[in-house]
Amino acid sequence: MPSGFLVVVADARNRATGGPYAGVCRVPFYPPDDVREERAMDEYVFGDFKDDDTNLIPSLEAAVKLCGMLRSGGRQFEIIYCRDAEQPVPLSQMGIGSVQSLGYDVAGIRWNYWSIVEDFSIGDWAIPYHKRLNPNGLFGEKSDAEAYLRDYRAHRDHDWDSGFNIVEVVRITPT
Repeated sequence: MPSGFLVVVADARNRATGGPYAGVCRVPFYPPDDVREERAMDEYVFGDFKDDDTNLIPSLEAAVKLCGMLRSGGRQFEIIYCRDAEQPVPLSQMGIGSVQSLGYDVAGIRWNYWSIVEDFSIGDWAIPYHKRLNPNGLFGEKSDAEAYLRDYRAHRDHDWDSGFNIVEVVRITPT
């Protein structure tokens, strides 16, 4: 599992339920609705911000720069760090003021950031998993995310065979 930064819409809501969702599926859509975000989104999608292999921003400095560019459109954005739970948060990087774990998402990091936690299964088998979501709309435990993905695949839910990653989502506040 790759690790790196993303710039995402702050305080986003789950599109289906309206409840909280703090995962990776908050990367702003392209093309943007607001023309003031157009240049920044062109750079995010086609520029040098993201690593071609991981689809993540490799440095905090680049994430901070992109976040500033996107904020000029008027919406609020924040920086998150996506990692496998075994990988350390890069606290040695200059400029990190605070770190807050938001929970575990199950998403396609290397392609379109689609999250099967944000777009939760409507199958009856998934009902118990809804109860395991934390106040951020993510799984509080990695084992719950792993079990959900395992059952999602076993039930051959929508795009069950896609390359989903279990990702710890960590809010990074720069200094």
